[in-house]
Amino acid sequence: MKLLSQLFQRTFRKKVLIVDDEQHIRDELGHFLRKKYCVFTAATRQEAIEIIKKDQPHFVIIDLNLDTESEYSGLILLAWLVKTYPAIKPLILSAYAFEHVRESDDFKECENGVKPLIEKSYISKGARANYIETVTACLEK
Repeated sequence: MKLLSQLFQRTFRKKVLIVDDEQHIRDELGHFLRKKYCVFTAATRQEAIEIIKKDQPHFVIIDLNLDTESEYSGLILLAWLVKTYPAIKPLILSAYAFEHVRESDDFKECENGVKPLIEKSYISKGARANYIETVTACLEK
């Protein structure tokens, strides 16, 4: 019965991938989203790419600061996602203020098509309850 329930959830519920290197963010956000969505989590870009290729979620929530490679390494995943799977809706999640990100070299080097997407889908972790409510509202649009 449990296997049948899991199959139903994967087949008929919208799928969300949470990509964040902080376990508590994946757990906390995943807890709230599992009530309505089929939730996958990844701690690295490589894990995220494997899940995206296999499960093709409807939404991918990407933390900007994923790996030690660069401060905004989530932008690398975002650029790949937009090129490879344009139908998947990304949301950008970060503890950084957007103004700080906008001034970064990584942001300035982003392809022009990616910049407006970042501006439109940017969510600050700021206060915990606020970012969870904001993510939930963005998924419902």
